[in-house]
Amino acid sequence: MSEVKEKYTLEEFVFRNIWEAQEFRIKKNKVLKEKAGIDPISLVNIYQKWKKDRDAERWEYALESYKYYPCFSGNDYDRKDEEYYLYYTCKGGGNCCFKITADILTGPNEILNPIKSKDKGIELSKLKNKDLKDALEVFCSVAYTVGNFCPVMRNPGGGNGSDTCWYKLSNYLNLDEPSDIEDVFCRNMPRKGVNNSQATRSPNDMFKMFHDKPARKEIIKRLMLQDYYKDPDFIELVITQTPIEIWNEGVDKYIDFLNEITKLIVKRGIRIYRQNDLRGIIIDKLAEKLIQKRKSELAAQ
Repeated sequence: MSEVKEKYTLEEFVFRNIWEAQEFRIKKNKVLKEKAGIDPISLVNIYQKWKKDRDAERWEYALESYKYYPCFSGNDYDRKDEEYYLYYTCKGGGNCCFKITADILTGPNEILNPIKSKDKGIELSKLKNKDLKDALEVFCSVAYTVGNFCPVMRNPGGGNGSDTCWYKLSNYLNLDEPSDIEDVFCRNMPRKGVNNSQATRSPNDMFKMFHDKPARKEIIKRLMLQDYYKDPDFIELVITQTPIEIWNEGVDKYIDFLNEITKLIVKRGIRIYRQNDLRGIIIDKLAEKLIQKRKSELAAQ
């Protein structure tokens, strides 16, 4: 943990997003030369129009954060020169490497679209409901931070509620089938060799990136996803509805929902920074403190 602490404070690490990323800074676009006046909602829109062929979860600041996961800090998982992926080195004699991609756990479009659906021409950065606008701004300010990124064997994408962390945990964290990375992506393949093709991988295998066949509960801990559950056995998710279902219950419910997602992302960012070591802190209180500061900073812009 000393390496990350030497580079960043906790707050810097948790809130570091696309604006600070070198890939975004080098864009030759006058609107990005100065940060002043660019609200987080508009920044998300600018990024999505420009991102081209490599999503932020595989930008350098995201890839750097994955090495702070204790489960990826050993010699089995590493980067290759000029590559934008993690690789797992097979235990067999062939020294095969399994490509591990990454995913944004809760896609911003999944959260923005229900609000847009009310008025096709609505400009979200100019919402009249101040509480909704404020909650949406804070969420957008953390949507592309390390707390919302995660290594996976396949990025399933999707929509209609499927591009959210709780949907993926509910539907894709399935250990009824083989979970060993080598069994799933090599030894049980109908052809010889390592399957590094994203097109032929199944979303059901997105969390199967470990060799020691960890239990479901252990995978959740390794990927620091504990806060998405209500109970210590990680059975009941904090959120179970789709964004559109919550939107249909009313604006106030949606504001609460936005605040909940923001807090979950920030808490996971704290866990990554501290490498799952929460001794000496109360994570809920720390997350709330950081979020309140972020709200004040956004209000002052």
